[in-house]
Amino acid sequence: MAWKSPISGRRKHPRKSRVRRSLARTLAGPTPALAYPGFSEPDPGDGAKHFISASLLLHGAVIAVLAILASLASDLDVKPLTVQLLREEAPPPPPPEPEPIVLEPEPAPVVPEPPPVVEPIPVPPPPAAKPAPPPPPAPKPVRPKPPPK
Repeated sequence: MAWKSPISGRRKHPRKSRVRRSLARTLAGPTPALAYPGFSEPDPGDGAKHFISASLLLHGAVIAVLAILASLASDLDVKPLTVQLLREEAPPPPPPEPEPIVLEPEPAPVVPEPPPVVEPIPVPPPPAAKPAPPPPPAPKPVRPKPPPK
């Protein structure tokens, strides 16, 4: 028989899912409660009861530990504090009201007189414009010279 590599390119037959096979076996077989006589599954409502009882036990243990630690602590010397009641004193009389200040009316502010208006000096009109000279005559066209023979 020839040696075959454990790693090969493709499988000849596709592999069925293991999850499907295990699920099929579980559903085909008897339920766990029937497989073991005397076994009963716990009710789903018992979880809250277990949680409450566990939390009560935990809190009770913590309180017991604190009570034991408190009994081991040394007694403190308790000294009463002396308290004196203070009498309320009468409030001091209010200070006398100051005399009202009479304000004299302020004089109206002095407004300076505006400067006198100066009339503008008339400007003479500009001199009349001279007519423009006529344009120069157009230049005569130049004929090209004939080439030498």
